[in-house]
Amino acid sequence: MMIEKHKGMKLIRIISLISCLLISQSLLSQAPEWSIKASDYQYSMNITGSYFNNCLFTGEVDDIVGAFVGDELRGTAMVSEEVEGKALAYLTVFSNEAVGETVTFKYYDQTSGVLIELAATTEFLEGKILGGRMVPFQFFEDEPANVPELFFEDGTILITNEEDNYSSYQWFRNDQLIPGATQEFLNTAQIGTYSVEIVTDGGCKVSSQDFLIESGVTGIEDMIFDLSVYPNPTADLVTIKSDILSSQVSEVSLFNLSGQFLPIVSRKIASNKIQVDLSQLEPGAYFIVLQAESLFQERIVLKK
Repeated sequence: MMIEKHKGMKLIRIISLISCLLISQSLLSQAPEWSIKASDYQYSMNITGSYFNNCLFTGEVDDIVGAFVGDELRGTAMVSEEVEGKALAYLTVFSNEAVGETVTFKYYDQTSGVLIELAATTEFLEGKILGGRMVPFQFFEDEPANVPELFFEDGTILITNEEDNYSSYQWFRNDQLIPGATQEFLNTAQIGTYSVEIVTDGGCKVSSQDFLIESGVTGIEDMIFDLSVYPNPTADLVTIKSDILSSQVSEVSLFNLSGQFLPIVSRKIASNKIQVDLSQLEPGAYFIVLQAESLFQERIVLKK
């Protein structure tokens, strides 16, 4: 009799445990039912971002991200595609204040069924665009160490915390890789949105926040030099013309759109002109970069 009673109590405990597990699993698997009415707001900004944790982009398609000001939902998006190992969400954030509100984020991991409070934040600014397909905004769970911070001085973008140990650099402009821009600083004569992707000595790849260079910024005018590339498109020969070729030691380089350096044959045909032979290349788009001492500019040339 005692044995049967013991067996009965054990069975009840097992059933209770299974029930608790099923209830817990049900709660975990419930995706947030976030929705927002855009017409309730006057202003918006856009973010292209990816979930980032422990030095890796680990999000997946069908995850969900939400933007909040305080406890109020201000935007939501589902992760919709993967680009070069980064699962991207295209998020619009809304506000009735043109500037100044602090935006925080929550991230729903559909695989584990867990809703994560993120450490990532940004300040709302009407019309602001954060991140891109190549360098997405990082929806990080814990703020990564060694994030590069940028400032602009005398025509050069510098990293304020360069004392941190970075083993490599790659600069981007308007979410496009800048060929050959792999130093700890960037001389630039062009307005645009810049960022740098660094690799720490520990092997962690981290991106800076976007940094905007606008017209009228002190130092820009001193960095600009003339540059023309013609004919463009071309089937074989292309001419690079710049007065800086006459006054400074210069170098012409060619890269594909992935940033891979390509060998070229070139010759100087005048004091301010260099001719480059592209006849051996496959049809497509390429970067031609002219570097003169510490200055550089790039142009896209189309090979027919």
